[in-house]
Amino acid sequence: MKRHRRCRDCSLGTAQNLGAGRVFYHLSRPMTLALVPALREEIIELIAHYQPKQFILDLQALDRFGGAGLAGLVETMQLLPPGGRVYVMNPPKMARGIIQIGRLDNLFAIVDDMPDAEVRELLQGARLDFEVPTASLKGADATDH
Repeated sequence: MKRHRRCRDCSLGTAQNLGAGRVFYHLSRPMTLALVPALREEIIELIAHYQPKQFILDLQALDRFGGAGLAGLVETMQLLPPGGRVYVMNPPKMARGIIQIGRLDNLFAIVDDMPDAEVRELLQGARLDFEVPTASLKGADATDH
């Protein structure tokens, strides 16, 4: 029996229930410190609603990652049911470095480093045709209006 796939637009991104205990969240805009509480609330709401075992977080829109980002990943992991896992997709270079150097890859899997077959299985049913924000393109000057 195929589960109904629910997709919803949140204020900072798009969430997709992929079924089989998987939720995919695509952050669709660059973050500022002022937006961190809103992102936190969206993630808390999604996890409370779907209770996923696997939470896939696409960070393609981010160009920076620091302590607040790491704290957010840790909190997301703690909100998941026992045995749950956070998967980070398209992390900024800084996030990848923090996860790898801090040996946090046992807590967070970097999707980009996984074998293709595992990625296909993890992302099965996900809509991945999101528009790339101009500010996150390499060489682009990010402006905050």
